[in-house]
Amino acid sequence: MLSRTLDGVLAQDVVAPLDVIVVPNGCSDDTAAVAAHFVERAREQGWELRVSELSEGSKTAALNHGDSLAHSDTRIYMDADVSISANTVSAVLDALDREGIHFAAPAMVPVPPESPLVRAYIDVWSQMPYVKQGGPGRGLYAVSPEGRSRWTEFPHITADDTFVRLHFDRSEALIAEEAEVEVRFASSISELIAVRGRKFRGLDELRARYPSLMEQDEPRGRVAVRTIVDNPELWLRAPVFIAVYALGKLQLRRARRRGDDSWARADSSR
Repeated sequence: MLSRTLDGVLAQDVVAPLDVIVVPNGCSDDTAAVAAHFVERAREQGWELRVSELSEGSKTAALNHGDSLAHSDTRIYMDADVSISANTVSAVLDALDREGIHFAAPAMVPVPPESPLVRAYIDVWSQMPYVKQGGPGRGLYAVSPEGRSRWTEFPHITADDTFVRLHFDRSEALIAEEAEVEVRFASSISELIAVRGRKFRGLDELRARYPSLMEQDEPRGRVAVRTIVDNPELWLRAPVFIAVYALGKLQLRRARRRGDDSWARADSSR
C-alpha cells in the first residue's frame, strides 16, 4: 500500500522540489525498507525523500517527528494508505495561496467496497457537511504557515485530523475539487463498526481535552438527522448509517468497561 502511495507522490505535477518525509512508526514489517526504495527516484527528480523510523507505534508521534524534520512551513499531512491524483499537491498549494485560506484538501473519492452495507454507509456518510467541508476521512490535508502556527505539537489523541480542522473557520478552508484522493474503507460491516467506535472515542477525547475547540463543531447527531431528512435520496440507505453509528457507540462503551484502549482500524483497507 505504501508503494502505491509513494508512487502517487512522486508522480505529482509540481515544478518546485518537494521535501517528502516518511515516518514509519512501530512497524514490524518492511515499511521503512519499502520507503527507502523511493529515495533515489525522488533524488533523480530533484526532490528530497527522507525516511525516519520511530519504534513507538503512534500516529501523532510520527506527525510531530515529521514536523521536526520539515524544511517548509507549509505542510501537507498524508496517510500511508491513500492514492492521489497527479495534481493534488499543486491544487492544495494553489488553494493555500488564496487570500484567507489556511486549510486545504482534495476532493474525496471513496473506493467502493464489495459489501453493499458498507457502500450504503459510505453513500450517506460522504454527504455529511462535516465530511464535505474537509473533515476527517480523506487522509490528506494541507495547512499554510499561518495555519500551522495555530497549534504547537499534535496532542496524543485519536482524532488528529478533526483536531486540526477545528482550528479553522469554514471561510478559511477550501476543498480543491479539481484534485482527488482515493480513500479505502473497511471491507466488512463489523470492521466498519469497530472503526466507527474508534472515531467516537477520538471525538470524546477532544471534548474532554479541548472543550472550547469542540464548541465550533456542531453535534454530529443533529447534523446527520438534518442531512438525511433534507435528502430523500438517502432515506433507503440511512438505516445502515444509523445502525453503524449506534453500534459504534455501543462498542465504545463496551471497550471502556473492558479498559480496552486499542486503536481499531480497517486493516482490509490497507
